[in-house]
Amino acid sequence: MRICIPNSFRSVLKICAIIAICSYSNAQQIIHLEPGWNTVYLEVQPEPADCSEVFQDIPVKSIWMWNAPSSSESYVNIPVSPDSLVPSDQWLGFFKDTPSVSNLHKLLGGKAYLIKYDGQETYEWQVRGTPCLPKIYWTPKSYNFVGFNIESDYDKASFINYFENSSAHMGSNGFHKPVFGLVEDELNNQWIWKDLTSNYQTNVIESGRAYWIYCNSHSNFVGPLEIDVEQGKDLDFSSFLTEQDLTITNVSQDYCTVSVALEDINGSNPLQYSEKDPNGNAYWADFNSPISIVRLQPNTEHVLKLHINRMLVDKEQGFDAMLSISNDKGSMIKVPVMATCPDETDFELWTGTAVIDGVSEMASWDPDQTTSVSSPFYIRLILLRKNEEVGAQFYLLDQVAGIRDTSDSNSLTLITNKESLSQYAESLHSNSTLNGFRISSAAFSFSQPQEGNVLVGDFNDNSTLVFQNIQSSDDQNPFFHRYHPDHDNLEEIPQIKRTLTLDLEMTHVEEQIGTYSEVIQGLTNKDIVVSGTLKLKLIARPSQWIK
Repeated sequence: MRICIPNSFRSVLKICAIIAICSYSNAQQIIHLEPGWNTVYLEVQPEPADCSEVFQDIPVKSIWMWNAPSSSESYVNIPVSPDSLVPSDQWLGFFKDTPSVSNLHKLLGGKAYLIKYDGQETYEWQVRGTPCLPKIYWTPKSYNFVGFNIESDYDKASFINYFENSSAHMGSNGFHKPVFGLVEDELNNQWIWKDLTSNYQTNVIESGRAYWIYCNSHSNFVGPLEIDVEQGKDLDFSSFLTEQDLTITNVSQDYCTVSVALEDINGSNPLQYSEKDPNGNAYWADFNSPISIVRLQPNTEHVLKLHINRMLVDKEQGFDAMLSISNDKGSMIKVPVMATCPDETDFELWTGTAVIDGVSEMASWDPDQTTSVSSPFYIRLILLRKNEEVGAQFYLLDQVAGIRDTSDSNSLTLITNKESLSQYAESLHSNSTLNGFRISSAAFSFSQPQEGNVLVGDFNDNSTLVFQNIQSSDDQNPFFHRYHPDHDNLEEIPQIKRTLTLDLEMTHVEEQIGTYSEVIQGLTNKDIVVSGTLKLKLIARPSQWIK
C-alpha cells in the first residue's frame, strides 16, 4: 500500500480462601468462617459492600476493621485481644444486633478484618466482587493489621522468604518484631495473638488470613511480586483504548518465574500481547495460553504490552475476563480486563512515528539516493480517517485533543481547534466529569487540518493522498521572518513543498508498518530526499470531530 502526502495484590481458624473468577465484576472469594474469632483478608471489593446487606443471612456478632493511625503511637508491643475492642477512630466496628452504634458501614476490598462468628459450624462465606490490586501503606514504627495475595493451595510461602527483600520489616537477624496470628487458647477458653516467627519455615502465610506485622519505616511493600497497571486498578480498555502496559516487578533477591494466565473467557478472545519473531520484529500474539516469564532478575520489572483486537469484542456483551499473575514464591494477583465496542462511528484516529535514518547528499549525482545518518531522528504522524459517502477522507493533523465524558464511556470527542477546545470543555464540564488526552507533532504547523483527496480505497488499497503545500507565511518556512521589514511581501518568500510518501503494510487491523520517504523542494536548488521506517496504530474511534 502506498500513501503519498505532500506536506505535513493456618491455624485453628482454618481460614481457606479460594479465588474463583467468574467475570471481572463477579469474582468469588470463598472464606471459611469458624466459630469464634476469624481474621480475614478480602482480596475482592464486595458487591454489594453494605455490611447490613452482606451479613444479613450470616450469624456474625461483630466485624472490625483497623483504621491505620496517622502517627505510630499504638501497638508498639503485643496487640490487644479482640474481645477488648471498642469502637474508635482506630477501630471501626459493625454490630449486627445494634447497627445504630456501628461506625463501620461498608466493606473495603484489600483490607483486613476481625469477624466474630456466632455459628456452631463452619460457614462458607462466598464473597463476590471485583479483585483488588494489593496496596499497603504501612504505618512506620508500629504493628499493622494486613493480609496478602497468596495462592489458596500454596503451602510454602514462609514469612522469611516472603519478606526477605523488605528492609522495613527485616533486620540482619530476622524480623524487627514478631509476627502475630490469632489462635484459640482452648485451655483458657480465650483468643490470643501468637508469635508466628519462632519457626519461619513451618509458619507460612495463608491465603485470606490477616496478621499483625511490625513495620520499622515507611514502606509500600505488598510481597515479592508487584503488579502495576496504567489505569490504577484494572485493565479497562473501554471503547477506544487499544493498548495498555502491565508492569510486573520481581521484588525479591532471587530469580523467579512469573506466569500470566487469562481466565474464564466466554466466546472469542480479543486480548493479545506483544511478542517478537526470530528476526526481532514485534507483533501482536494471541493470548491463547499462559505466558511464562522465566528467570526474571531480582529487583527487575517486566513490562507486558497488551492489546485489544476490537474486531473480536462482542458488540452486545463486550469483553470481561481476568488475568491471573503468579510467581514461584506463592504470590497470586488477579487483574480485571474489560473492553467494550464503540458505537458506530465514521472516524478513526491513527498516530505513529517515522524514524528518519537516511538523507540525500547535495553532491550526489543520484538525487533519490540517501545516505545513512549517524543519529536517526523521529517525526510524529497524526492521521484522522473519516468515512464519506464516496470513500475515505484523510486528514493530516499537527495536534489533536480527545475529551471523554466519564458518564458515557463510548463518548470521545476530537477537537483540533484551540478555541473550540476551551468552549466545548467549559460547557461539558458543568454537568459531568471529563478526562482526555492531547497529541501534537512538532514536524508540522497547520492553522487548519490539511484535507486529503477523497479516495475510493482505504488502508487495504494502494492510495494517494495529496495535501496543500506549506504556505509562505507558515511558521516552519525558514524564509519567513514575521518582523523583518524586507519580508512584508509574502509573494517574494519562496514556497517550501514537502511530499511525504508512506509505503505501508497492514500487519493487523489496527496497525500499519512500512517505510517513510519525503521530498523537500524549495530550500535549495536541488530536492532534498529523506528516508526511514514508520509504524502507525489505530488509537481511537471517536464519536465526533470538532474542527
